[in-house]
Amino acid sequence: MIAGIISFKENNYPQIISSPLALEGSRWRPLQKNIPLVTICVFMLAVFAAVLWFSVDQIYQKEAIKQHGLTVAIIQNAEVIVKSLFADFSQDLKFVAKLKPFSLTAGNW
Repeated sequence: MIAGIISFKENNYPQIISSPLALEGSRWRPLQKNIPLVTICVFMLAVFAAVLWFSVDQIYQKEAIKQHGLTVAIIQNAEVIVKSLFADFSQDLKFVAKLKPFSLTAGNW
């Protein structure tokens, strides 16, 4: 709704002349009439945002735990593979350390 003064200019075309004071309160009038509705909408928006935030956080935590378990399993698998590859080499090193010429230096190690 436009409030103001109607004046007729050239060729009898009406023109609305309004002042800032006439339109000042009209912008917020629907909000003032519906304060409970706006309050409920803001509250529901806040509840929706909180539920969304916490559900995403729980999903992220579950995914992080799953990814951590997979990483630990991969590392343990790699550790077993490396140990099996170097098992003969470590046995050879222990044998060489027990030899007579190396026994003196092996004690210093």
